[in-house]
Amino acid sequence: MIKACVFDLDGTLLNTLPTIAHYANRALARYGIAPYKVEDYPAFVGNGSRELLRRALAGREAEGIDFEQFHAEYVQDYDSAPSYMTRPYEGIDELLSLLREKGCRLAVLSNKPDTSIQLLVEEFFPARFDLVRGAREGVPLKPSPDALYDILECLGVTPDECFYVGDGIPDMRIARAAAVRVGVAALWGFTSPDLLLAEGGVGAHTPKEAGEIFLRSL
Repeated sequence: MIKACVFDLDGTLLNTLPTIAHYANRALARYGIAPYKVEDYPAFVGNGSRELLRRALAGREAEGIDFEQFHAEYVQDYDSAPSYMTRPYEGIDELLSLLREKGCRLAVLSNKPDTSIQLLVEEFFPARFDLVRGAREGVPLKPSPDALYDILECLGVTPDECFYVGDGIPDMRIARAAAVRVGVAALWGFTSPDLLLAEGGVGAHTPKEAGEIFLRSL
Protein backbone atom coordinates (compact mmCIF):
# COMPACT_ATOMS: atom_id res chain seq x y z
CA MET A 1 0.00 0.00 0.00
CA ILE A 2 1.28 3.48 -0.85
CA LYS A 3 1.03 5.81 2.14
CA ALA A 4 3.19 8.77 1.09
CA CYS A 5 4.29 10.65 -2.00
CA VAL A 6 7.53 12.64 -2.08
CA PHE A 7 8.02 15.27 -4.80
CA ASP A 8 10.99 17.10 -6.17
CA LEU A 9 10.24 20.82 -6.60
CA ASP A 10 12.06 22.46 -9.53
CA GLY A 11 10.88 20.97 -12.81
CA THR A 12 8.36 18.73 -11.04
CA LEU A 13 5.91 20.85 -9.04
CA LEU A 14 7.05 24.26 -10.24
CA ASN A 15 8.55 25.62 -13.43
CA THR A 16 11.32 27.63 -11.81
CA LEU A 17 13.69 27.70 -14.78
CA PRO A 18 12.98 31.34 -15.79
CA THR A 19 13.51 32.35 -12.15
CA ILE A 20 16.77 30.43 -11.82
CA ALA A 21 18.04 31.96 -15.05
CA HIS A 22 17.03 35.47 -13.97
CA TYR A 23 18.85 35.37 -10.63
CA ALA A 24 21.89 33.46 -11.91
CA ASN A 25 22.29 35.95 -14.76
CA ARG A 26 21.96 38.81 -12.30
CA ALA A 27 24.74 37.30 -10.19
CA LEU A 28 26.94 36.88 -13.27
CA ALA A 29 26.29 40.44 -14.39
CA ARG A 30 27.64 41.82 -11.10
CA TYR A 31 31.01 40.41 -12.08
CA GLY A 32 30.85 41.46 -15.71
CA ILE A 33 30.20 37.92 -16.92
CA ALA A 34 28.00 37.33 -19.95
CA PRO A 35 24.54 35.87 -19.22
CA TYR A 36 23.10 32.61 -20.51
CA LYS A 37 19.82 31.97 -22.28
CA VAL A 38 17.04 30.37 -20.24
CA GLU A 39 17.29 27.23 -22.36
CA ASP A 40 20.95 26.84 -21.35
CA TYR A 41 20.11 26.37 -17.68
CA PRO A 42 18.69 22.81 -17.70
CA ALA A 43 22.29 21.61 -18.16
CA PHE A 44 23.28 23.38 -14.92
CA VAL A 45 20.47 22.41 -12.52
CA GLY A 46 19.73 19.35 -10.43
CA ASN A 47 22.55 19.21 -7.88
CA GLY A 48 21.88 22.30 -5.79
CA SER A 49 22.58 26.01 -6.15
CA ARG A 50 26.31 25.70 -5.55
CA GLU A 51 26.78 23.27 -8.40
CA LEU A 52 24.47 25.38 -10.59
CA LEU A 53 26.71 28.40 -10.13
CA ARG A 54 29.94 26.44 -10.48
CA ARG A 55 28.75 25.12 -13.84
CA ALA A 56 27.70 28.60 -14.95
CA LEU A 57 31.11 30.04 -14.02
CA ALA A 58 32.98 27.15 -15.65
CA GLY A 59 31.06 27.68 -18.87
CA ARG A 60 32.37 31.24 -19.01
CA GLU A 61 35.87 30.29 -17.78
CA ALA A 62 35.44 32.83 -14.98
CA GLU A 63 38.27 32.87 -12.46
CA GLY A 64 39.34 34.87 -9.42
CA ILE A 65 35.82 35.14 -7.98
CA ASP A 66 35.08 34.70 -4.28
CA PHE A 67 32.68 31.81 -4.76
CA GLU A 68 31.15 31.97 -1.27
CA GLN A 69 30.28 35.63 -1.77
CA PHE A 70 29.00 34.93 -5.27
CA HIS A 71 26.77 32.13 -4.01
CA ALA A 72 25.53 34.18 -1.04
CA GLU A 73 24.51 37.04 -3.35
CA TYR A 74 22.59 34.63 -5.59
CA VAL A 75 20.73 33.07 -2.64
CA GLN A 76 19.94 36.48 -1.14
CA ASP A 77 18.53 37.72 -4.44
CA TYR A 78 16.52 34.53 -4.96
CA ASP A 79 15.04 34.54 -1.46
CA SER A 80 14.03 38.20 -1.79
CA ALA A 81 11.38 37.21 -4.36
CA PRO A 82 11.51 33.44 -5.02
CA SER A 83 8.18 33.27 -6.84
CA TYR A 84 9.17 35.81 -9.50
CA MET A 85 8.43 34.26 -12.91
CA THR A 86 7.68 30.86 -11.27
CA ARG A 87 4.46 28.94 -11.92
CA PRO A 88 3.08 25.51 -10.98
CA TYR A 89 2.83 23.05 -13.83
CA GLU A 90 -0.63 22.45 -15.24
CA GLY A 91 -2.26 19.47 -13.55
CA ILE A 92 -0.22 19.56 -10.35
CA ASP A 93 -3.09 20.79 -8.19
CA GLU A 94 -5.31 17.97 -9.45
CA LEU A 95 -2.55 15.41 -8.79
CA LEU A 96 -2.09 16.62 -5.21
CA SER A 97 -5.85 16.47 -4.64
CA LEU A 98 -5.99 12.90 -5.96
CA LEU A 99 -3.19 11.78 -3.67
CA ARG A 100 -4.86 13.39 -0.67
CA GLU A 101 -8.20 11.77 -1.52
CA LYS A 102 -6.46 8.39 -1.45
CA GLY A 103 -5.01 9.07 1.99
CA CYS A 104 -1.44 9.86 0.92
CA ARG A 105 0.80 12.02 3.05
CA LEU A 106 2.75 14.52 0.94
CA ALA A 107 6.30 15.81 1.15
CA VAL A 108 8.79 17.86 -0.87
CA LEU A 109 12.51 17.07 -1.11
CA SER A 110 14.76 19.40 -3.08
CA ASN A 111 18.44 20.23 -3.50
CA LYS A 112 17.46 23.91 -3.56
CA PRO A 113 18.36 25.89 -0.40
CA ASP A 114 15.88 25.13 2.38
CA THR A 115 14.91 28.79 2.88
CA SER A 116 13.87 29.08 -0.78
CA ILE A 117 11.91 25.82 -0.67
CA GLN A 118 9.94 26.80 2.42
CA LEU A 119 8.98 30.16 0.89
CA LEU A 120 7.93 28.68 -2.45
CA VAL A 121 5.85 25.84 -1.04
CA GLU A 122 4.12 28.16 1.40
CA GLU A 123 3.22 30.57 -1.41
CA PHE A 124 2.11 28.13 -4.09
CA PHE A 125 0.86 25.18 -2.02
CA PRO A 126 -0.22 26.49 1.40
CA ALA A 127 -1.15 23.68 3.80
CA ARG A 128 -0.85 21.05 1.07
CA PHE A 129 2.31 19.28 2.26
CA ASP A 130 3.05 17.51 5.53
CA LEU A 131 6.81 17.99 5.29
CA VAL A 132 9.10 20.21 3.19
CA ARG A 133 12.86 19.81 3.04
CA GLY A 134 15.50 21.62 1.01
CA ALA A 135 19.29 21.62 1.18
CA ARG A 136 20.44 21.82 4.79
CA GLU A 137 23.91 21.99 6.29
CA GLY A 138 25.28 18.60 7.21
CA VAL A 139 22.73 16.65 5.14
CA PRO A 140 23.95 15.15 1.84
CA LEU A 141 22.12 16.30 -1.28
CA LYS A 142 20.25 13.97 -3.61
CA PRO A 143 21.04 11.37 -4.89
CA SER A 144 22.12 10.39 -1.38
CA PRO A 145 19.04 8.72 0.16
CA ASP A 146 19.73 10.12 3.64
CA ALA A 147 17.27 13.02 3.46
CA LEU A 148 14.59 10.80 1.91
CA TYR A 149 15.00 8.21 4.66
CA ASP A 150 14.62 11.00 7.23
CA ILE A 151 11.41 12.24 5.57
CA LEU A 152 9.93 8.75 5.46
CA GLU A 153 10.80 8.17 9.11
CA CYS A 154 9.11 11.44 10.07
CA LEU A 155 6.01 10.45 8.11
CA GLY A 156 5.99 6.98 9.61
CA VAL A 157 6.22 5.09 6.32
CA THR A 158 8.69 2.67 4.72
CA PRO A 159 10.35 3.02 1.29
CA ASP A 160 8.04 0.28 0.02
CA GLU A 161 5.11 2.55 0.90
CA CYS A 162 6.55 5.56 -0.95
CA PHE A 163 5.61 7.00 -4.36
CA TYR A 164 8.38 9.34 -5.56
CA VAL A 165 8.09 11.90 -8.38
CA GLY A 166 11.00 13.87 -9.82
CA ASP A 167 12.33 15.29 -13.08
CA GLY A 168 16.08 15.02 -12.51
CA ILE A 169 18.72 12.33 -12.74
CA PRO A 170 19.41 12.72 -8.96
CA ASP A 171 15.69 11.98 -8.42
CA MET A 172 15.81 8.70 -10.31
CA ARG A 173 18.99 7.73 -8.51
CA ILE A 174 17.62 8.52 -5.04
CA ALA A 175 14.44 6.57 -5.80
CA ARG A 176 16.55 3.60 -6.82
CA ALA A 177 18.98 3.93 -3.90
CA ALA A 178 16.16 4.11 -1.37
CA ALA A 179 14.23 1.28 -3.08
CA VAL A 180 10.94 3.17 -3.07
CA ARG A 181 7.85 1.34 -4.27
CA VAL A 182 7.41 3.51 -7.39
CA GLY A 183 9.78 6.11 -8.83
CA VAL A 184 8.11 8.32 -11.45
CA ALA A 185 10.18 10.19 -14.03
CA ALA A 186 8.45 13.56 -14.54
CA LEU A 187 9.07 13.96 -18.26
CA TRP A 188 7.43 17.41 -18.27
CA GLY A 189 10.39 18.89 -16.37
CA PHE A 190 13.90 20.12 -17.10
CA THR A 191 15.73 16.91 -18.04
CA SER A 192 15.77 15.30 -21.47
CA PRO A 193 13.30 12.37 -21.41
CA ASP A 194 15.92 10.05 -22.94
CA LEU A 195 18.46 10.87 -20.24
CA LEU A 196 15.89 10.59 -17.49
CA LEU A 197 14.42 7.27 -18.61
CA ALA A 198 17.90 5.82 -18.97
CA GLU A 199 18.16 6.18 -15.18
CA GLY A 200 15.09 4.03 -14.60
CA GLY A 201 11.70 4.90 -13.19
CA VAL A 202 8.28 4.95 -14.78
CA GLY A 203 7.86 7.76 -17.29
CA ALA A 204 4.96 10.21 -17.07
CA HIS A 205 4.57 12.97 -19.65
CA THR A 206 2.09 14.95 -17.53
CA PRO A 207 0.99 15.16 -13.89
CA LYS A 208 -2.25 13.47 -14.98
CA GLU A 209 -0.23 10.48 -16.23
CA ALA A 210 1.61 10.41 -12.90
CA GLY A 211 -1.76 10.17 -11.17
CA GLU A 212 -2.75 7.27 -13.42
CA ILE A 213 0.49 5.47 -12.51
CA PHE A 214 -0.31 6.04 -8.85
CA LEU A 215 -3.80 4.57 -9.19
CA ARG A 216 -2.45 1.49 -10.96
CA SER A 217 0.07 1.03 -8.16
CA LEU A 218 -2.48 0.89 -5.34
